[in-house]
Amino acid sequence: MRKPILLFFAILTFSAYAQIPNPGFEDWPGLDPVSWTTSNIQGVVTCVTASSDAHSGTKAARGEIVTFSGNPWPPILHIPAGFPISHAYGELRGFYKLITSANIEMLVVVILMDAGGQPVAIQESELPPSASYQEFVLNLDYSLGSGNPPTTAQIQFNFSDGAGEPGTLGAFYLVDDLSFTGTGTGITEASLARIPLTVAPMPVMDATSVSFTLPAAMNVRMEVRDALGRHVEDLVNGSLSGGEHRIEWTPASDMADGVYFLSLRHAGITTNQRLVLARN
Repeated sequence: MRKPILLFFAILTFSAYAQIPNPGFEDWPGLDPVSWTTSNIQGVVTCVTASSDAHSGTKAARGEIVTFSGNPWPPILHIPAGFPISHAYGELRGFYKLITSANIEMLVVVILMDAGGQPVAIQESELPPSASYQEFVLNLDYSLGSGNPPTTAQIQFNFSDGAGEPGTLGAFYLVDDLSFTGTGTGITEASLARIPLTVAPMPVMDATSVSFTLPAAMNVRMEVRDALGRHVEDLVNGSLSGGEHRIEWTPASDMADGVYFLSLRHAGITTNQRLVLARN
């Protein structure tokens, strides 16, 4: 358990703002830490465990690449459904170790969502190996967000894409003492100039249409991004006339099913819409 004085200070400091649940992974009664989900499978494979090698307190989360059915099994630690927040934080902070002889990094992803499930801020970082605890800081990017207040946060820890390469078995990370701090920059209040988007059909199978109305001729950019905020493709990038528009989107055949985000930017205003690709 954390020292009482630290807990009291946290209550005084963050009583108005919901924070990260079980941020030091001290509460770990069973297979997974309380409030978190892992890629552990009860009685089959265990890759995320409680470790006494903690930055503070008595526990940290330890994720190790293990073998399952003859293949590397990644140690995913996340809160996929998200958790409530009530402040537009500026940074995600924490402490980590990464022990590996292979050329891989530790992946950290954080997404803040508004009440409608649209992204408000996104950030990811690939952390290099470190034999001792180092602090990491992810500055949250609100530039492509909906502009609405965030109500939910999602956090994920894993290894970078190279975690399936030979020589990575036994690589492990330790993570501890997570916190949100500060206030995000570049946040704007929801604007009356934001342009509603209608996407149909949804979920997307083979193709879909995006309908919207521009009040006047203007330069716009409409792009598709994946769940980590990475650019997938531009649907529009140039001048459009005022009035009604319908843009067709046919996802590439090699795009994986899942959640994507559509953003329409004009005159410094961004509208975001969630897309669900479900071919199977």
